[in-house]
Amino acid sequence: MSIPYLLYTKEELQPYRRFPKILREMKFASNFVRNQDAFPFISLPAELRIKVYHFHFAFSEPIEFCAETDTTNHDY
Repeated sequence: MSIPYLLYTKEELQPYRRFPKILREMKFASNFVRNQDAFPFISLPAELRIKVYHFHFAFSEPIEFCAETDTTNHDY
């Protein structure tokens, strides 16, 4: 059974064989298909986007953007 290479050919992936994590990411990467019906939020004026961000991110707890690598339970 062959694995479909969506963005890269086997020849293009060959130099990354020594780096398994990068190879795996590249091997299974696919093109992002943009939804044409989606609202173009970024085209709004900055003042409106900032107001939306204030409403959306009105949390009392910090937002974690990177996953933790340990299994320790952190109470913030």
